[in-house]
Amino acid sequence: LVPAGITPSSRRFYEAVVAGCIPLLLADRFEPALAALLPVESYTVRARQKRPEELPAVVAKALRRYDELAAALRAVRPALVLPLGLRAVPGGEVVAHDAVVALVAEAYRRYPRRAAKGCA
Repeated sequence: LVPAGITPSSRRFYEAVVAGCIPLLLADRFEPALAALLPVESYTVRARQKRPEELPAVVAKALRRYDELAAALRAVRPALVLPLGLRAVPGGEVVAHDAVVALVAEAYRRYPRRAAKGCA
């Protein structure tokens, strides 16, 4: 469960992602990092925070699409979790598909003119 808090983000969301659990958002306005790049509705479940009586129906509906949610979570997880290190691939090339790559992509998306000029 990821209840609404007093800040725009929630550690509970990231704890769920790190644990490989599908986040159940009980926060109407919560938007995770990189939401423009990673469609939140594809790997989370959202219940209206002022309607807790709807929670059983929301969870039942989510369970019917569990495989789809779990696959989407596995796909986005590397972009949301900081890496434990770089991975080497055959041939000696180092590849990193992790939060750092996602943050750079987000910066390029948000500031395309600066990226085109080579400014940081």
